[in-house]
Amino acid sequence: MKSLWTTLFVAVAALSPALALIQNPDTPTGGVQTLTLEPVWRHGGLDDDEAFFGVISHAAVGPAGNILLADSQLMTVHVVSPDGELLPALGRQGEGPGEVTRLGGVAPLPDGTVGLVQLMPGQVVKVDQEGLPAGTLIPAWPEAGGRLMLQEMQVAGSTLVASGRRMTRGDQGPVIVQWIAGIAPDGTLDPFYYRHETGRD
Repeated sequence: MKSLWTTLFVAVAALSPALALIQNPDTPTGGVQTLTLEPVWRHGGLDDDEAFFGVISHAAVGPAGNILLADSQLMTVHVVSPDGELLPALGRQGEGPGEVTRLGGVAPLPDGTVGLVQLMPGQVVKVDQEGLPAGTLIPAWPEAGGRLMLQEMQVAGSTLVASGRRMTRGDQGPVIVQWIAGIAPDGTLDPFYYRHETGRD
């Protein structure tokens, strides 16, 4: 955690000259405005017999603007249309095609499929918009061996970036690498944006 904060501090320090150019006035240029938020749609709760949620761990905007809600307790992804219609869920618990054992997140992929991020063993289970299996993306560590865990994945255009951990056995005990890296279509992790190792003397 200390190294991560150090990395963030360095990033902010690098941006500080640009941030210094931003000058906020003493009072808002448009005056003080009070905004009242109104719910567009709502699902779940004691009064909703149709929708049942466990623990929503991650949310993303998927194909056609649908809202994807990763439920790490029910091991499924709830889908809600932009106008609030509850659509069929994607994925389920299991070890077969289109199934996950530990759901950690969800991400729309550049090929139009939806990626179900499995924490451990780390992989991305792909399903189409109807929930049918569409393959698996398995991150490939540069060196062989070890246990790879995924924590989260984000997508920007055709670029996939994920974070996770890799654990191996060292002479003095477990060696853990925390990492953030891009993922190629074949699963290769490259480039590494952050890589910090603990446990090795």
